[in-house]
Amino acid sequence: MELHSKRYEERLRDDDYDSVCKDIASSVTLDGEFLNFLHLIAQQERVTAVVVTCGLAQIWKYVLELEGLQEKITVIGGGRISDGFVVTAEVKGALVGHLKDKHHLEVCAFGDSPLDLKMLSRADKAIVVGGDEASRSISIETALKKAIENDRLKAKQCLRPSHISPRLTTEVLPIIELIGPNFIDSLVSERGEATKLKVISADKLNPEAVKILMTPMRNANVQGPRLREAHSDVGWYLANTYLPALIGVEEFAIPHAQGHNTTGYQLLGEDKILIVALMRGGEPMAFGVNRAFERAMFMHANQPIDLQHDHLEDRFAVILVGSVVNSGATIMDFMRHIRDLNKGVPVVVITGVMQAECVSGGRLTAALAKYDHLQFITLRISENKYQGTVASDTGNRLFNTLHPT
Repeated sequence: MELHSKRYEERLRDDDYDSVCKDIASSVTLDGEFLNFLHLIAQQERVTAVVVTCGLAQIWKYVLELEGLQEKITVIGGGRISDGFVVTAEVKGALVGHLKDKHHLEVCAFGDSPLDLKMLSRADKAIVVGGDEASRSISIETALKKAIENDRLKAKQCLRPSHISPRLTTEVLPIIELIGPNFIDSLVSERGEATKLKVISADKLNPEAVKILMTPMRNANVQGPRLREAHSDVGWYLANTYLPALIGVEEFAIPHAQGHNTTGYQLLGEDKILIVALMRGGEPMAFGVNRAFERAMFMHANQPIDLQHDHLEDRFAVILVGSVVNSGATIMDFMRHIRDLNKGVPVVVITGVMQAECVSGGRLTAALAKYDHLQFITLRISENKYQGTVASDTGNRLFNTLHPT
């Protein structure tokens, strides 16, 4: 392959290579609706477009130049050996992961071939493009069906032109209108709801109870087992008070003290709920949540990768439990990982304290707010930005590790 590429390059000097790329670009006609879409995106301040190609980047650059978009849209692709890299399906997927994991960006990806599936699977919004039936990729349909069934890919499709037959079925791949107002708004609108998290704060709803519950948590004289018990009580209280309304309840038969059966109630889908203790500070509170709902699965997680596909498969809900939510960075890392494995499972974060800046206006607030089915439950919201010392750190107080090791 390398020798073939070298022979090919020996035939074309740089000037000739550019000339060939220009000739090819001049013969390319972009779909009119996609062209309008790119021009619309190019005008936005909060959204940018990037072309990622396994082909020759120079051709795409000239295509965009002919449409007046070369200054607005970045092209990532290989070409000549001197470029030093090639773009593969794995690279496309890794680029999406980098944008999400390192830059906390929401990614909408469009693709029409099997080489795009890794990219589509990592994206927040995945759009499969269905082109003219005579020329569109046939091989993607089998791979696409496998990705949907086995890898939990959730995607929609865009038909260009609009009268062509859809890929698979519209139940599996719902159709979107590329420049329809609903889809465009989902990409470019600066919605107020997307800058504030969904938070249930117990101190707003039952302040007197919260005063009692939070007293041992704030008392510097309480540490070790007594503090762990206080955190467990808070977990039990928040879970019993607010989860039934969020998740729902279901009936089941229980024996009555008088000898007959009667109706009892439990959390809806309780045996399919996963409680995750975010280590180490979240463990005592998570035990309290589990005490409230004993049939739920319980696990510890030091980092997102501790959650595997088997843990999340067929879950009715996931409950992440941490003692404190400061910037939201830890929750962001877990949410990205969870959504990579299960795009639809509801996630509830239970915590003792949330920083007010994280709730509204923080560095990661908007990024967290974009996640569907994400709800926070906290004992209280704090305006205090104090960063704990060794002696005041919650984890150290909980486990009596008050001296640095």
